[in-house]
Amino acid sequence: MRFVRSESIEINANREQVFALVSNLPAQHNAVTKASMQLVSSASPHRCVHECRDGSAAYRWTFDLTTSPTGTTVHQTVERVGGPGYARVLQPFRWELSQCGQVRAVLQQIKAAAEQPAIPQQRQEADAPRTQVPGAYS
Repeated sequence: MRFVRSESIEINANREQVFALVSNLPAQHNAVTKASMQLVSSASPHRCVHECRDGSAAYRWTFDLTTSPTGTTVHQTVERVGGPGYARVLQPFRWELSQCGQVRAVLQQIKAAAEQPAIPQQRQEADAPRTQVPGAYS
């Protein structure tokens, strides 16, 4: 029994910026959870494929990025690629109970990071406005 599900999100950022976040997911994910994730393949800035292992379960996360009128559309496909047979039967129920929400949370985190406003750079001394000192000649 093959298990595949997809979720999508619109992000107001260019595809290259979103791709950088998606391709860096393993570093962020492995630091936070006990599950392990690794980048399997990528085609910048169009597609990233990660494999995740959590105990005996294995999943493939494929991120397809397309340009949209507002920035980038991210399509994430989750496919179960390993684990015991009984777990595969229960997988649709696990998806509805928790995994769907987890995938949506990951997409929301990517969106929040990509749409975060840039921090303005401090003005250099040469760029600072000059103040006239009373009584001084220019």
